[in-house]
Amino acid sequence: MPAYAILLGVKATWFRRFGSGPFWQTISMESVNDCRRNWWRHMLFLNNFTYNSKCFGHSWYIAADTQLYMLCLLICVIAKTDSIRRKVLPLVYIIGIMIPPAVIYFLDLEGRFIVSPE
Repeated sequence: MPAYAILLGVKATWFRRFGSGPFWQTISMESVNDCRRNWWRHMLFLNNFTYNSKCFGHSWYIAADTQLYMLCLLICVIAKTDSIRRKVLPLVYIIGIMIPPAVIYFLDLEGRFIVSPE
């Protein structure tokens, strides 16, 4: 998290000065402004719930991984005995498999990655 916080700070402050060109300010300021506005979502690892974020779009995986780690840690703390774990962990596995198709169906998303020439 400290390295991530440093990169986020650099992106929110100094990133706009790293390049030059006719469109550099236009392109970089959109990203810088988004980082300044939503820095707290990145620090709490909630940035994967932001739609169309321009600040560190590739960091959704860090947030998702941290959230799943916390969920699994909570499950392991709550399910203290082996008999409870044998019942809870397969249930969590089945729920985890069913969530992505349900999200795709209910939000009417494409089930596969489509690249168009545009």
